[in-house]
Amino acid sequence: MPSQEEIDHQRSLLDLHRRNLAQYLKQQGLLGGEAYVTLAVANGIRTERENILRIKQILRDWNVPVDNHPDDGDNAPITPITEPTRQSVSAQSITVDRVKLRNVLTDYFNDDELRQ
Repeated sequence: MPSQEEIDHQRSLLDLHRRNLAQYLKQQGLLGGEAYVTLAVANGIRTERENILRIKQILRDWNVPVDNHPDDGDNAPITPITEPTRQSVSAQSITVDRVKLRNVLTDYFNDDELRQ
């Protein structure tokens, strides 16, 4: 049986990963949804959900009750992030709405942030 300290540690890790996931999901929303999300954000969401599910399983194996949060990934599909093949996506087939991109950048970043 795990000690209370071990249980508390896993719960604090769970809270940390849920906060990280919330930030990634917020970034995803700011970028315009799944279609416009960066690879770093997509991988971050996937990794945080995997960590959340792993920690929840540890706690449940210890017979510790764990709440399910809507964003945890229990019911959300975790799409594997893979590099596209050259045949499926070429540089010519990718289109970017430059006006929308510029508006998003200027709405959410100041001049100093853009320069960095």
